[in-house]
Amino acid sequence: MKRSAQNFKKPLFLFRVASLVTAGLLVLTPVTGFGAVGVVAAHAETSDQDTSLSLFKANSNDVVDNQTINLPKGSTSIAIEALPTNDYAVAETSLNADALLPGQNDVTVTVTSGDETVVQVYHLNVVVAEPSSDTSLSEVLVNGSPFTVASDGSSVYEAGIGTSQVTVAASATSGLAQVDVTGNSNLVAGSSNTVTIHVVAEDLTTADYSFHVNVATPNTNTSLSSFKVNGTEVQDDEIVVVPYGTTAISLEAITVAETSTFTTAGDSGLALGDNTVSVTVTAQSGAVSTHSVTVRVAAPSSDRAINSITVNGVTLAGSSIDVAAGVSQVTVGVDLHSSVANYVVTGNTALIGGTNTVTVAVTSQDGVSSSFLFTVNVYQPSANTGLLSVVLGDIDYTSYLDSASSISLPFGTTAVNLTVTAADTKSTVAQSGASTLHTGINTVLITVTAESGATSTYSLKLNVAKSSDASVSSITVDGVDRTAADSAVQQTAKVASSVSVVVVTSDVDAVA
Repeated sequence: MKRSAQNFKKPLFLFRVASLVTAGLLVLTPVTGFGAVGVVAAHAETSDQDTSLSLFKANSNDVVDNQTINLPKGSTSIAIEALPTNDYAVAETSLNADALLPGQNDVTVTVTSGDETVVQVYHLNVVVAEPSSDTSLSEVLVNGSPFTVASDGSSVYEAGIGTSQVTVAASATSGLAQVDVTGNSNLVAGSSNTVTIHVVAEDLTTADYSFHVNVATPNTNTSLSSFKVNGTEVQDDEIVVVPYGTTAISLEAITVAETSTFTTAGDSGLALGDNTVSVTVTAQSGAVSTHSVTVRVAAPSSDRAINSITVNGVTLAGSSIDVAAGVSQVTVGVDLHSSVANYVVTGNTALIGGTNTVTVAVTSQDGVSSSFLFTVNVYQPSANTGLLSVVLGDIDYTSYLDSASSISLPFGTTAVNLTVTAADTKSTVAQSGASTLHTGINTVLITVTAESGATSTYSLKLNVAKSSDASVSSITVDGVDRTAADSAVQQTAKVASSVSVVVVTSDVDAVA
């Protein structure tokens, strides 16, 4: 390490700057003898109280006061060069520049002024990198597989029966840390085996990580964690009822111990009644236990009950249902109470207008059958062409229909308003002849058209009375109007043997 400091003083015979400034000029007698006066300029110097540095370097690099300098791990010294600006000033570097420690070091340069009245300290924060204290693990492999080691030592590695040693590969997070593994050999059965991973960091900090190795012992467990018949969990000695005709069931079993094995029996070839179905478990140690249930194959069902019947999607209420005219067949759906019964429908096709009988024959599982009958009423349009009433004014003349009797009407009646009501509201009524009446017998025709299209026509006689008017509207004699009473017939010059008389009656039906 190189340390520099100015610690010498100039000769005392030299003039100080302050003295020269005070004197201003120095007058010398020249050797020429001419008596000339010489003037010498004062020489300027730094102040005796100047503590500045003209050169300040650390490891050959320029530095300034309070600068931080980072050095690598293991560094123990730093080269300081410090040269005061004033030649009389003295610079002293602290001794720790040659005795650096890991971490922060305050290296100082103390400058004392030339007149020793001023002292200035320059600081350098020299940071020496510290060795790593990282004792963590980045990975642990046990027998080649990743394994997590809990910090509280509770981790357990499960080893097979007879395992005497496991391979443990532990990697420290820091590449400068050292790792040592102990306790992974000479293993014994059980969980009393402790493996320790010892880590020594770069700064010699240590940490231990441990876990247990449980060397398996042959198990004696013959229990089942799951026992299912046809997908449903069962217990030992339980009775499971299955439908009539079942000859095999699905049997599932899971042992509590993974190393245990099992066999099944009785799950096929089932007979009517009770059958024993079993699972026999053999433990790793050779212990054996049998778990069994009774599978009861039910007797054939005699259930022939009907929940509901639908006709063309409409639920049947009672024992009959109405459908529209012209329907020739219906779709019948039957919901049976028993899922093992079946049914056959007859009579639901080739339907005719009116009542049709449909039969639902249900056969139960035991082969017995019974029938349920209901009717489908196909609508028939009415053929009723009858009349309920024929009213004129306030009188019902229904009895006059198609008879010789006639209804008398006053002279001059030309039209009447007949109120005709059909016997069936779905029928329509038409009438003719009631608006063109004349004196005498008139026939009115009433036609009834039924819903089915059938028709009937009825007749009703209306007798319009004759007039009693005997007056004439005009009389002409030989073409001359002689209607007026005072009209006289002129005698011609020649006696006529006949005259032409035309009489027109007021009533067209009257006779003159």
